[in-house]
Amino acid sequence: MISSTSRLTVNFIINFALAVIFAAATDLAQNFSEKRAIVNGYNAPSRPFYVRLYIDEGGEGLVLCGGSIISPYYILTAAHCVSRAQSIEVQVGDFSDPESEKRSVSGQATVHPDYNWMDDSQDIALIRLEHKVSSALAISLCTQSYKSQPIAVSGMGNTMGTGGGGKYPDQLKEVQMEETAKNCPTIRPFSPTKKVCLVDSKKENSCGGDSGGPAYPLTKGNKAQCLYGLVSYGPEKCDGYSVYTRVSAYAEWTKTKHELVIVQF
Repeated sequence: MISSTSRLTVNFIINFALAVIFAAATDLAQNFSEKRAIVNGYNAPSRPFYVRLYIDEGGEGLVLCGGSIISPYYILTAAHCVSRAQSIEVQVGDFSDPESEKRSVSGQATVHPDYNWMDDSQDIALIRLEHKVSSALAISLCTQSYKSQPIAVSGMGNTMGTGGGGKYPDQLKEVQMEETAKNCPTIRPFSPTKKVCLVDSKKENSCGGDSGGPAYPLTKGNKAQCLYGLVSYGPEKCDGYSVYTRVSAYAEWTKTKHELVIVQF
């Protein structure tokens, strides 16, 4: 992950025009031979709620993030991914299969009004899709703590364990971590009611490009139970721990904004 003094996003430089962003990204991904997961994990099974975000901030390249489908028109992601977005393209599909067809949909973001970029507090945002997707793809929001069971995190970010550069897979990756009951080692202000701190013992973690992506408890059948957290920040070498926005802390805001935006449209 990116260091605690910088945002967990990554500039994904594409030399083609915006109209061919996704084709170019696919071609680049196919050149990566790296087989490790986010960092030292495994190829994820189908997680239909996962989406890949390509965010244009008006610079030379694009910001790459993850997100989760929570309803036919809405994606939940990290605020630091989209707070400076000029345009957003959302890629939807089965990312566990590199050969499967992906669909691209434009989106517009609503960032939490109390988001603070200096410490990434209230690091949550909603993206309203221009065209709806199937409700069968959506994941529900968690309403309780899952400290007693493994939490899985998935993404398509850096697999090399470095803050910048690195390799990006063409297939969704997943790791399993545990929520710590002790003080989180982050130097930033940490509120356990609004953040989730996950630790690893095998140097498995999320990393650059995984920002905004989902963390979720697994059932005994290896199914995603509900959306527990959103990748927010962590150490530069992407090891030891990582911090996530606790989704349940923002359930009311998510529900309220969700309903208001639906009325507006």
